[in-house]
Amino acid sequence: MPVDHDSNLPRGLVLASYPRSGSNWIRAIMGHAFFGGDEGFLSIRNLGDTTPGETVEFRGRPCPVYKTHGRTEEISQSIDAAAVITVHRHPLDVLLSALNFLNARGQAAFFRDGICMSVNDILAAGDIDYYIDKFCAEDGISQFSRGCGTYSGYHRDLKQFCETRTAFEIVYEDMFAAPDGKILDLYRFVTGGGDCDAGLIRRGAEAQSSQFLSLQKTAYTHRTLLSAQQIARFRAGYRDTLEAMGYCDDREITA
Repeated sequence: MPVDHDSNLPRGLVLASYPRSGSNWIRAIMGHAFFGGDEGFLSIRNLGDTTPGETVEFRGRPCPVYKTHGRTEEISQSIDAAAVITVHRHPLDVLLSALNFLNARGQAAFFRDGICMSVNDILAAGDIDYYIDKFCAEDGISQFSRGCGTYSGYHRDLKQFCETRTAFEIVYEDMFAAPDGKILDLYRFVTGGGDCDAGLIRRGAEAQSSQFLSLQKTAYTHRTLLSAQQIARFRAGYRDTLEAMGYCDDREITA
């Protein structure tokens, strides 16, 4: 049941995700669906920006769209959330994406012996087990914890937050498997109905991603990069969260 809205806060639609879960791709899709392409991507501002972005007609009412990796408390304190769009991705792929992200930004403190390395270099050095164990022990990426907490805690709190709000969940792997259908579902969620050219939106977002975001949009990246033993190691160390998020069913490989 939706909660009563706080009229003292600005109203808006929130795109929420743990870092490295694919929200930039979703921002590009939403930009092309609602805001006219490349400029639209920039119109989805960070939650807390003093200048709101452009508005989208959400169920007949204008709402600016914000994105955040912050805790649900930040959302509650910053905005009257008309709706929440959540994105989640397999945590092992979040780890791989985060390694490349932190390497590119020179975050040496995260890396073994303080030496920044890409995923490919880590694999070549035989060090991936260290980072698998680190993710499991710390329940996520320590460099992200100040803003969003642990991986499992973030998703647990966000799920509870959405139970009392109008919400739409995007599973990254499902979006990748059938993008046009999921884009249409997202469009109908925001507008309350109607149709769109999902293929055109997808192609525009992909072109923008390649040009501006340097995104590698793949589902279950770990399946092609890691061995069965490495995947089994992660699953053994992170089983409860994987099961809670639906990643220990037929969609997930078994070692």
